[in-house]
Amino acid sequence: MGDATSEKRSSSAWFMGICAGMLVAIAAWSWSFMQQPADVWSPEQAKSLQAARDAVHSARGGGLRVSDDSKELERAQAVVDRLEIDLEEARTFRGRWASRVGAGGLALTIFCGLGYLATRGD
Repeated sequence: MGDATSEKRSSSAWFMGICAGMLVAIAAWSWSFMQQPADVWSPEQAKSLQAARDAVHSARGGGLRVSDDSKELERAQAVVDRLEIDLEEARTFRGRWASRVGAGGLALTIFCGLGYLATRGD
């Protein structure tokens, strides 16, 4: 009788692990879709990117055709490039972590599912 109770508890624990893994996966992927623009990039950062783009535009002569050899243009373009890389990293940060945590949740679900099947004895 003790073995049947122990086996039932073990099966329940595996089943709870399956549910926990699915909850983790669903929560992680939901978190990545609930992103607001302010979570990624602050208004100050957006203003600095716009100012850097304006500086590139000014260095190019306000839209007139000028040589691209200007040191001012190179510096302004370097700032724009750096800020755009930062923006892209900020956009993808939450998605990368959500994918990793979601994959961990799926791995937990699979592991517990296999454990549940192994303890059933069928």
